[in-house]
Amino acid sequence: MKDGENRDMNRDQAMQDIQTIKSFLEQGQRKLEDSGFHFIFWGLVIPAGFIAFSLIAPRLGFDSLFARLFWPVLCGAGAVVSVVAGVRTPRATGASRYADNVSSALWIGNLVAVGVLFVILYLSQSAVSVSFMAMIAVILGLAYWVYGTVISLRWFSLFALLWWAAAIGISLATIQSAGAVLAAATFVCSFIPGCILFVRKRKGGR
Repeated sequence: MKDGENRDMNRDQAMQDIQTIKSFLEQGQRKLEDSGFHFIFWGLVIPAGFIAFSLIAPRLGFDSLFARLFWPVLCGAGAVVSVVAGVRTPRATGASRYADNVSSALWIGNLVAVGVLFVILYLSQSAVSVSFMAMIAVILGLAYWVYGTVISLRWFSLFALLWWAAAIGISLATIQSAGAVLAAATFVCSFIPGCILFVRKRKGGR
């Protein structure tokens, strides 16, 4: 009798664990859909910034203070907008709160990693290089791959392959062409997924 009761208890516990995992995956996907604005935002800011930088930097010089501070200031301002928008999002509870925390930790860690690269670039008093842009693409690809895998959203994680392909393309390009490749990759890998997530949220689909 005890063995039967233990089996039933183990089965019930296993079912509860499965439901917890399923709830986490669903909440993680829902949280990603809520992030559609951020992807659209960055997918527009970076290409627009690249166009502005390409028009102004050649006149002032790529070693000028403007050229060294343009991207840190732009990305820093963008990060502030993203954080403020995230703070204004209603806080979740239970499994939703856990998925929310995992999502926030991952993307904040990604922003911090890119920010550290900018700090290193500024302290070394160097101009933006091809290897620097390639490293950013690699970091972003890793973030997409990990997050898409964690929440079992394969189509999202596959965008990591585009980021990594862009990193290779950047490493083979000149500095001007590398910037164009990174801007294009940002549009494709950020703006397009953002639009997909926004539409999915509006339709209430998964």
